[in-house]
Amino acid sequence: MLTNIQILLIGIGFSISLSVIYFFLKTRINRKEIFENTSNLDLNAELKQGSLNLDPDQSNTSNQELIIMQLHSIDGSNFDMEQVFELLKNLKFKAADGFFVFYNHSLEEVFRLANKFHPGILEKNTQTNTLIAAIDLLKSNDPMSSLELMIKTLSMISESLEANITDSKNNLLSKQMIEHFRTYASRILQEKSYPATKLNQV
Repeated sequence: MLTNIQILLIGIGFSISLSVIYFFLKTRINRKEIFENTSNLDLNAELKQGSLNLDPDQSNTSNQELIIMQLHSIDGSNFDMEQVFELLKNLKFKAADGFFVFYNHSLEEVFRLANKFHPGILEKNTQTNTLIAAIDLLKSNDPMSSLELMIKTLSMISESLEANITDSKNNLLSKQMIEHFRTYASRILQEKSYPATKLNQV
């Protein structure tokens, strides 16, 4: 027969289990509300060629957790590509099939940068006033650090090119938006750390 202490411990354990399940269910719901536009890399019809495809060996984007940002020329004029290429070179971006990849000190890919408009390629003769950047948090060993590095790098680019940073809906990047992104990255990190919990999600 169970003692009062055993019954109490069972009750506490059951309550903790319910709390954990609720947290991860809530995480899933909130992620959909905040980042409904980042579930698929092809956010714009202009990117049909998939030049910014984060995994060229996979056409299925269901295994990606993306954050998309854009750089818009403040006055609407096209960027000076000579300036863009020189800047990206100085920031240690690597060219790859028409777009650019930024790596961290561990040589881990952080994010990719491309022309927003079809066909998405960045070349010396490209005419565009908008660049698009994408990070796949699932591919990062440390989503939080990768996100911070992406924001920092895009801020430097925006200052040099006189551009505004926006989300995929052209909303200016704000402190609140950055906090949303950080919350998202934190939740991805938790799921990567405890992958079994995803089995309990709906």
